[in-house]
Amino acid sequence: MRARLPALPAIPALLLAIGLLAVLPPSPAGAAAGNHRHGTGSLVITFQDPALTLDLTLPAVDIVGFEHAPRVDEHYTDIAQASATFRDPAQIVALPAAAGCEMDRAEAEFVALEQAAGGPHSAFAVLYDLSCANPSRLTGISFPLFGLFPSLTRLDVRLVAGGAHRDVTVTPDRPRLDLTR
Repeated sequence: MRARLPALPAIPALLLAIGLLAVLPPSPAGAAAGNHRHGTGSLVITFQDPALTLDLTLPAVDIVGFEHAPRVDEHYTDIAQASATFRDPAQIVALPAAAGCEMDRAEAEFVALEQAAGGPHSAFAVLYDLSCANPSRLTGISFPLFGLFPSLTRLDVRLVAGGAHRDVTVTPDRPRLDLTR
């Protein structure tokens, strides 16, 4: 039985724990190299009122169907199309409109990870920086990305805010992360 993690304070009171960030991996891409599992992505969400950062890593095989370096024109096209999809965050994450979150930056990159048993592994590293006009209304995040990438079956999320962190799992059956607990 899993231990229940303590609830985080309400979003308006959340502040980023800079000391905690020092012990987190620099990005999910770095974490993914050691914990690469097909079907499972990782997401680190940090909140420092009004800034919201989403740092997402997904196995390339679940996005474009291969993990090796691109070899043919079709591979390059698939990577470009996936990157364009990621640069439109509304296709990947859904935030409450009432929170008034505006995109400051959206980046996506196909990244080769360390060689592992069985061959090469690659991932998509995606970064979103947003500013939220009404952070008290940022009550949850939904993940439409599961509808776009059906072989993605799990997203391991670390929410960092208010001097604490909370680890949760989001799945296609439960694609919403409640930020009020």
